[in-house]
Amino acid sequence: MTFASPTSSRRAGVWLGAGVLLGIVLTLATLTGLLSIVPRWLVIKAEPVSSEAAVVLSGGGGGERLRRAVGLYDVNLVGELILVGGHRDGWAHIISSYCPECDLTSRRSTILVDSKNTFTDAELTLGYCRKKRIRSVLVVTDPYHSRRAGMTFNKIFRGSGISVAVVSSGDFGQRLAPNGHWWKDRLTMETVWLEFGKILYMHILPMPSGG
Repeated sequence: MTFASPTSSRRAGVWLGAGVLLGIVLTLATLTGLLSIVPRWLVIKAEPVSSEAAVVLSGGGGGERLRRAVGLYDVNLVGELILVGGHRDGWAHIISSYCPECDLTSRRSTILVDSKNTFTDAELTLGYCRKKRIRSVLVVTDPYHSRRAGMTFNKIFRGSGISVAVVSSGDFGQRLAPNGHWWKDRLTMETVWLEFGKILYMHILPMPSGG
């Protein structure tokens, strides 16, 4: 029977401790990297491109999505406003309560209703674009929703011949921007990980394309 010397035992203990410490450091570094990368990746920072129509998705805390789209319409960057949501009354409430300057009576616009989520937003919009022969759309939504919205619309519109671009409203509402300590704010943290989780889910269960 052989016995390890005290020196070799101590050396093994040192190497084990170093390995554990290194593992902890790498884990923390990975988490820190994710804390920095994920929220920034979720936000599309592209400049708006000239399109035949702006697609305004319902949701958000106020009228910033619509305000952004109306601003693009008023400078002739888009030729039409397509508002997508669950109910027509919802848009009337947004205009009257949050964006009275966004009145649609003098602007070329249409409202698509009975949407349940971003997926059905894209389906309804695709159907309307095909009917009206619209060849390019600019999707307008909140910053943290922009990545998933872009992925969803591009998937549904794939093969349709209709180009899709996405622009953020630029308004984070009550949430913190990615360059802040967003993980310290519960609402922001929930939003970031929910959006990231939904994107992962999209890859696990691929959506059918519009064709």
